[in-house]
Amino acid sequence: MKRAGAGNIAPSFARTEISGRAFDRGNKGGVDVSALATARRYATREGASMDTGSALSPVHSARVLIAENSFLVAELVRSHLERHGAVVVASVGSQVEALAAASSFKLDAAVLDLEMRDGGVLGVADRLIAKGVGLVFLRGTGTVFLPPAYASIPVLEKPRGLADLISVLGRVIKKP
Repeated sequence: MKRAGAGNIAPSFARTEISGRAFDRGNKGGVDVSALATARRYATREGASMDTGSALSPVHSARVLIAENSFLVAELVRSHLERHGAVVVASVGSQVEALAAASSFKLDAAVLDLEMRDGGVLGVADRLIAKGVGLVFLRGTGTVFLPPAYASIPVLEKPRGLADLISVLGRVIKKP
């Protein structure tokens, strides 16, 4: 199906993966598939590392939580992380699911969308910080104002910042 002024439209849905089990959640509307192509282009731009999971990757074997309300962006982040050897233990689409995953899993890092549909992720961030988990925030276009307590957490813009995700995430992961 096509929408005026937009690229190809696919039915919108979200998938939650917890410990290898996938759970689909439907929602209304559509997702502009051309946004995925744009994100892929930025994530694989010239000069971006394309390490295929070697032990030299800064995220190799890191246990990562993804909290992103866009299924397409979450899948792009997941595949990018896994290509570099990270283990995505959960990919969730809401603040509630992110809080549950933060409590349920041993994590090394988390990639959190600042603009979740059901509320902000600062409560999730607080819980993860208390557990010593390294964080990276993702944001759409525009300016995001964060309280001073979060000033040290890197913020990457979607989709352009995805090319830098591996190196930035590698810097925030606490090494043993």
